[in-house]
Amino acid sequence: MRPGLALGRDERLRSSKDFRRVQAQGRRAVGPNIVVVTQHGEQSWSRFGLTVTRKVGKAVVRNRVKRRLREILRQHKDEIPQGCDFVLIARLPIVDASYALLRQEVLRLCREAADRLHKSQRTARPKGGEPRG
Repeated sequence: MRPGLALGRDERLRSSKDFRRVQAQGRRAVGPNIVVVTQHGEQSWSRFGLTVTRKVGKAVVRNRVKRRLREILRQHKDEIPQGCDFVLIARLPIVDASYALLRQEVLRLCREAADRLHKSQRTARPKGGEPRG
């Protein structure tokens, strides 16, 4: 690992409150191996959280999946839209996915989820009742 690429403490979602907020209010992008949920963050950089349930496998398998996802995020965090909180939820087929396929899918879904978030914000009606017309 090269210096400066590690996900620092401030680049990770750590509290269950943050995970719940992103999953409840965020926009989703779904792929065969992973689901990415994003919500606007409170800072100018992106933060990431990983969810790998027992459906994926036992602890050894889940930890391997998390290591692979963290490595993808470390190496490519500059290519992912900034200012958002991302939760990556692993799906069962992820165990058999190649690293290259997984990297491609994670980057595509992060961009797609961020695009959906920004589009929904632009098309949202202003608060305060019916639009004027």
